[in-house]
Amino acid sequence: MRIVVGGILHERWTLNECLDALFDLDTRGHEVVYAWVVDGSCERKLPGTVVRVDGLEGLHYRRQNETKDTLRRIYERLACLRNILAQTALSLDGEALFSVDSDIVVPRSTLLDLVDADYPWVAALVQNAVGSNRIWNVFHLKRENGLISHFMCTGIGAQGDRWPEKRLWTYDPRDSDETQDLVAGAVCLYGRPLLLKVRWCSTPRGSQEDIGFGLNALDFGYHAGYVPIVCKHLTIGGTNG
Repeated sequence: MRIVVGGILHERWTLNECLDALFDLDTRGHEVVYAWVVDGSCERKLPGTVVRVDGLEGLHYRRQNETKDTLRRIYERLACLRNILAQTALSLDGEALFSVDSDIVVPRSTLLDLVDADYPWVAALVQNAVGSNRIWNVFHLKRENGLISHFMCTGIGAQGDRWPEKRLWTYDPRDSDETQDLVAGAVCLYGRPLLLKVRWCSTPRGSQEDIGFGLNALDFGYHAGYVPIVCKHLTIGGTNG
């Protein structure tokens, strides 16, 4: 498989550790090319295709509490950057895009594990809140109203082992109904057919661009799955969960 590995980059303290992990990925049996969308400055020399974006309108991402209108402008800008990355991957004839946010460090086996899942939209895991085991980058999304709800994607079981088993999950492992309404962001493998149909966007209520992508994907009959590989989220505690 021809896989495009990359992300949106700008100069930040997390960048070197993130990139070192991406360049150390186990890629056995696959053709890997790199693509990057550089938003502003990035001092590190990058292999592959580099798209430099200067002067893009809108507000840069920040974690502070903001108004709905400000959030919409922030996520519209991020959506534009993600769409540039996706289009670049398609132009490179990628059969899939492995996109990783620049504050995430992935284990070496992550790419192979996600490819082996053989699923059009599959994520590894990062925690998105310090001290909570319920706020992850994979969550439920209601198509009819755009509301999200979180669940425990992984944890430590009664015997001290990580739960659930390491395989593809397309629903909450504790859901006996196996409801398939998951969406994901931050560290995902996206298949080419999905990228040809779906784009990132914000929503009128100022939701993240990944939620806009999720709503569009659900309209086309796609939903996310995940493999419970826990990555290091450097700006959220910097731990492996």
